[in-house]
Amino acid sequence: MKNVLVMESGSFKTIGGAAKDTYSIYEYLKSFHNYRVDAFGDFSKFGNDVSYVTEKELPKREYDVLLLNSIRDVLPAERYIRAHGSAATIYTDRADVMGHYARSPSKRLVAYGGHLFSDPSRSERMLTGSGTSAGARKAVRDFFSKSYELHMFRKMRKWLTYYVAINADEVAYAKRFFTRTTKIEYVPRAPHEIFKRLGSKKKFSGALYVGRLEETQKNVSFLIKGIKRVVELHRELSKTELLRIAGTGPDEQHYKELARRLGLEKNITFLGFVENGPGLVELYNSAGFLVSTSNWEGMGRSILEAMACGLPVLLNEKINTVISYNPKTTLVSDGRTGLVYNHSSIEDFADKFYSLYSDAEQARHIGANAAIFIDNELSMGRVLEAYKRMIDST
Repeated sequence: MKNVLVMESGSFKTIGGAAKDTYSIYEYLKSFHNYRVDAFGDFSKFGNDVSYVTEKELPKREYDVLLLNSIRDVLPAERYIRAHGSAATIYTDRADVMGHYARSPSKRLVAYGGHLFSDPSRSERMLTGSGTSAGARKAVRDFFSKSYELHMFRKMRKWLTYYVAINADEVAYAKRFFTRTTKIEYVPRAPHEIFKRLGSKKKFSGALYVGRLEETQKNVSFLIKGIKRVVELHRELSKTELLRIAGTGPDEQHYKELARRLGLEKNITFLGFVENGPGLVELYNSAGFLVSTSNWEGMGRSILEAMACGLPVLLNEKINTVISYNPKTTLVSDGRTGLVYNHSSIEDFADKFYSLYSDAEQARHIGANAAIFIDNELSMGRVLEAYKRMIDST
């Protein structure tokens, strides 16, 4: 009998939701009689039949394996290890922390003093004055938040058994970061089985955005300005709905005001939060294509879900995740399962947006290819089996 603790201390109110992946692993492991599985976190939005352990109870329990799924799990896991001497540990890097490590020498440097910046608002107060713009304060907060995540990764170097990468680039980064005692596993993210083509008639030929409304990563202002450029180039669309935005976040009101200032009230519809379930599946199936303008993504969940539902994807080259090497394969194949635009070019974005919007047959063909690709290459069943293999090997 192996005692396993599935940890998830991060946010549970997300569209798509990394928490759903964690809960799926929890459910899968519980289906085997040779495991006793507890949960550290709140899974109440998914079901009531969950065996919880609190932080106060944690030192009193005995576990063979700890599954960490959030950077917030690191400190309680470390306290458990100190109290018990050892435990096998598995961490899944869903936040692309290794990517930040590889791309930002300044964040790596600050990570050495990461304990000073565990409170992002403190770093903001230290480095910005009352006259500093909200955008600058937010950039500072994000910088130190990511630096603190790297600081937590440095802590894990001492005791992490398995690092799980969700894209191929993270594997190379992790091999340079961790010591030989940490094993590197590559388990690509996969859409849940609920996401599939429904065969229903399209109700909307425009684009769908699904995700958090937050500028630093998601770059939704580029998307809104891109829609403005589409309308400028194609005046016949000035009163046509072109984009539906599903999601909430700290910059929601800013985006609504930007759309209003640009005169896009008829072109853009804000749908608010959409629960991860049949309603979201229907939303994907009803749209013409998915669009993502993020500055970075580990492996975009909404992209996977949309492709599984038969939508072509419009995204930039920066977030077209590498999922394999030899030969190099990206999540979206330009012209086959989606279109890829130059991340810095509004003109390129507008041209490719209009190409998908105006050519329904092209969009249908590309979307069908996308669904076939997901069916063949990315399976939630294989994801769950990979975690079971890691646990059994400890």
